Amino acid sequence: MIDMKMGEDNKLYSVVSVLEGSYTSLRIFKSTDYGVSWGMIIGLGLGDRISNISMTVESKSNMNPDSTRVIVFDTNSEDFINFSNSTINYFSLRNDGEYYQYGQITAPEPGNEITGISAVSDGAYYQSATYFGVVCTEADNITGQTEKIRFFRTIDWGATWVGSVLNTFQNDKYPSAAYKEGSGDSVYIAVERNFDTLQSQLRIITTPWLPSNFKW
Repeated sequence: MIDMKMGEDNKLYSVVSVLEGSYTSLRIFKSTDYGVSWGMIIGLGLGDRISNISMTVESKSNMNPDSTRVIVFDTNSEDFINFSNSTINYFSLRNDGEYYQYGQITAPEPGNEITGISAVSDGAYYQSATYFGVVCTEADNITGQTEKIRFFRTIDWGATWVGSVLNTFQNDKYPSAAYKEGSGDSVYIAVERNFDTLQSQLRIITTPWLPSNFKW
């Protein structure tokens, strides 16, 4: 798995998951010449099996390029085959690999797993007070049916998180989230809604930027 983002410091960042035996490690790379060459910032061995990753790159101050932080969300599990009971976690670090933070955001209900994830941020609109978060689906360990969509947001760079549950009562998969600035800031979430094994359609869900209620 791989994800890539452009930072406000005009550098490209990429995170790659690498399978090493039964475990997955994550490697973060940076390019200062728009992708011509890359250098590794850090490699992390987490001791579990990662099933999904999503990243965002944010600056604590656009006037200070050294304040750029890479934030990566991942789902990982001790079950190396089915990813049962996988949790959603995050880590962040400065663009030089320093000041590393790691933590678990949430675990699923018993018998479930966190599946698809998508990072989201309002950093394009704010130079310092950046908020970011992640949208994820929670599915049954056995059937793989999505039971709910969950949205988490932090306003203090990962120190604390608030979240909400979005119940569409549908088998929604592969969320892709984007922030919408406006009088009522929102998150738009695109999902693939599976009606059966042969039919699926694209659906858009909206929820306030402050985790609470939603529309679909």
